[in-house]
Amino acid sequence: LKSSLVPFDEILDTYDALKEEYTNMVSEDPSYEVFGRPEDFYRVLEPWEYQGDVATDEIEMGIETAEEFLDWSRLRRFIISQLEHFQDKKIVEIRANTEVTEISALEDCGVYLIKAVDLSAGGNVEIFTEVTVNASWYNIGKFNKMLGISAFTMKRCNRIKAITTVQLPEALVHMPSMFFCMGPFCMFSNKGNRVGMLTYAPETNMATSTSEELEPEFEHVFFNLSDDEKCAKGQKILAGVSKYIPKLKQAKVTKVKLSITQTFMDEDTIDFGLKVGNLNLLHDPHVGGIYKRNYSGVEEPRQGYIINACMKLLYCFVNAEIVKDLILSKSAEGSGTESN
Repeated sequence: LKSSLVPFDEILDTYDALKEEYTNMVSEDPSYEVFGRPEDFYRVLEPWEYQGDVATDEIEMGIETAEEFLDWSRLRRFIISQLEHFQDKKIVEIRANTEVTEISALEDCGVYLIKAVDLSAGGNVEIFTEVTVNASWYNIGKFNKMLGISAFTMKRCNRIKAITTVQLPEALVHMPSMFFCMGPFCMFSNKGNRVGMLTYAPETNMATSTSEELEPEFEHVFFNLSDDEKCAKGQKILAGVSKYIPKLKQAKVTKVKLSITQTFMDEDTIDFGLKVGNLNLLHDPHVGGIYKRNYSGVEEPRQGYIINACMKLLYCFVNAEIVKDLILSKSAEGSGTESN
């Protein structure tokens, strides 16, 4: 967009860097060619190629990329199958549908006691472990507080975001997915089967909190919004995206989902406690660093207690390696051997 917060030359330089990295990966291992030929990684569109789909007044440039959607159902099945494989070999024990309610450190024994509730079978569960990895999300601070280590961990900012699912009219069945950048604009993903997903920054960002535990107002927005309230939010998101893609005015809102995005306060300088409503200031480049998130989120504030607050999905593999190395180092210390 002409109002992009990032200069166009910088955006193109980034695409060139990604293309170069992809080219190198494919040359080293052809199995990495998941986005087609490296030379087709991206191209700059001619205006006539997109002017029938978008409101062109604010468009500076169109770029076509070879990106693909992640098949979440397939990824979930793969992860579960891997875990079940290790469980069958007695390497790990999986407790699904189990909610952790309390964690404490038994200093004399050098272990942690985790208390939980089995939501499927009912009943309480107690787990004793030398190493605990806290990979929870919005309530990381709750467990840190139980261990008395809040002052030794990085302060976080939680943001509630909304995404809208719509039924596309027949005329938009083949409409390409679009991302309007860089700044507080919008996104449209065509999922196929006349299903689209939308975000519109001024409406998608619903609330923010920097407290260790979620305030009642924050919890209400995340857990207790009525169907009518969610639908109203979805309509506002649809209206916002339609400013950029006018034909979407014919779409129908079918679902609204909420999620939480987290940043570290040392990197994101926005610190105003709880705020529900207009969050335009989130996108002020002079105030916050919400676009950066170039840090892992892994901390070990006390011996054997590891926090894995993965900042972005793409970091998950690197984070897993960091956490694994920390766990193995504990095992090596206990056995007096060197881990590999």
